[in-house]
Amino acid sequence: MPYLGSTLFFVALALALVVSLTAWMLLARALAPGIVASSGERWSRPGRHVLLGAVIFAAWLVMVLGAFAVPFPLAKLTGLLLLTGLVAFALTGLAGLAGMLGTRLVPEGSVLRQHTVGAVVLELAFLLPLVGWFVVLPLALAGGTGVVAASLLERMRAPVRSDAPA
Repeated sequence: MPYLGSTLFFVALALALVVSLTAWMLLARALAPGIVASSGERWSRPGRHVLLGAVIFAAWLVMVLGAFAVPFPLAKLTGLLLLTGLVAFALTGLAGLAGMLGTRLVPEGSVLRQHTVGAVVLELAFLLPLVGWFVVLPLALAGGTGVVAASLLERMRAPVRSDAPA
């Protein structure tokens, strides 16, 4: 019985993680539906996006660690903001993956149901010991970063329509 408290703590932590990540993915879908939809389409060909995302993720992480290494409080705040941006960037790409998974798993359901089912399946895959932690999660975060970066680059390259409202 002495380990019951720590077991309950980790179960509650895992449940909180699943709920908060699902909420983030739904929020990203609501606030940036175009980027999330474009990211979901890009997940059908993940190879080069995972490589692109790994390079971006590593470079961004070097900037974060460099900012944390500087002994000034403003640099640490900058590092914290950079880290928050990196996590938001990667999780927005994961929202696209969750949408794609949900569409494949629940083809006839509502968008909310599809996205929620996809997010929960993805998060449960992350919780699998060893494979989920050290293979699925890093590849998903790198791929999420890559698909969002590719989506944003495509939007920047798109010609501006003259009939579009300002």
